[in-house]
Amino acid sequence: MFYRIDFCDEEAAYLLLSGYSPQDFDGHKLESGWKGARCELVEGELNDFLHCELGAPACNERVENAIEKYIGEEIEFLPIETWGGDRFYLMNPLVVCDCLSLKSSLFDALPSGKIFSIDKHVLLLDSISANFVFKIKQTAHVEIFCTEKFRELIEGDGLSGVDFIPVEVE
Repeated sequence: MFYRIDFCDEEAAYLLLSGYSPQDFDGHKLESGWKGARCELVEGELNDFLHCELGAPACNERVENAIEKYIGEEIEFLPIETWGGDRFYLMNPLVVCDCLSLKSSLFDALPSGKIFSIDKHVLLLDSISANFVFKIKQTAHVEIFCTEKFRELIEGDGLSGVDFIPVEVE
């Protein structure tokens, strides 16, 4: 079973980050050029996972400590700090899979062919190379997908602020 990870809780706090774009999160490590980032934490319920307005999800140290040993090669944790001094990590997905079924998914695309909106995700099972988390190649934004193993890890640790939306596979 595979899931799209949703970090958008209307009651939850979220991060406003400047200086980076979704295109920066294309599967390569950013750590060597990462200057760190300060961001604004918009008031709301403070969960373990937070949505960041550029699309890349963020998490607190509790999440980073709980999952890094399992998925260290699939996610890069980039430190960010809020103006209030809270410490979070942007989650940069390092595994990018060319696994979206263009014939079965429902989506809108730019003239360049880059997909900007997907109404129905259908993934190609044989094209998924991740053990825990991955990003799909075809989208212009950061959207993270995961395996059942990752969902069990998060739910088993009681981490908050994330929903797992089942996606179809073929």
